[in-house]
Amino acid sequence: MNSGASAPTDWTQPQSSATSTWKEAKPGEFGDFVGTTAYFRKTFIVDNLDSYASLAFSVKTTYGVIVYINGEQVYSYNMPDEAITYNTKCEVKHNQLMNVGSSIAVQYSNLVLGANVVCFEVHVADPSVANIIDFDSTIQFTAESSFRLLDGVAS
Repeated sequence: MNSGASAPTDWTQPQSSATSTWKEAKPGEFGDFVGTTAYFRKTFIVDNLDSYASLAFSVKTTYGVIVYINGEQVYSYNMPDEAITYNTKCEVKHNQLMNVGSSIAVQYSNLVLGANVVCFEVHVADPSVANIIDFDSTIQFTAESSFRLLDGVAS
């Protein structure tokens, strides 16, 4: 959602009906940014909680970001230590896309069988000059019987 207004109170919940009218778009197709905060969400299905060993995500942005999974805040970057509203500005705008969170582990207790949702709340530093949101995220599930390579080292 990118309307310059506050998001619905339940926007971070998997069954939020208030987000049914939100625009769906591929990266680069969201149009010009309006306001101080943009909201993104992606629903994903977990069909067997025992099949996965871990869940991690990474975030790249030039602004501030708060990440939620199923309504629980799991990460925050470049945001002030105060109550956050849709008008809250991030602390600093970086001049280039920053990898602000790499392989951030999420507790599996945040997930449920069936529909889950990951939500990103991106805040800019100066809404009068921000017309494009620089933001990227990747979510990675690791299967129970696999491993992953990080910088060439098995983990």
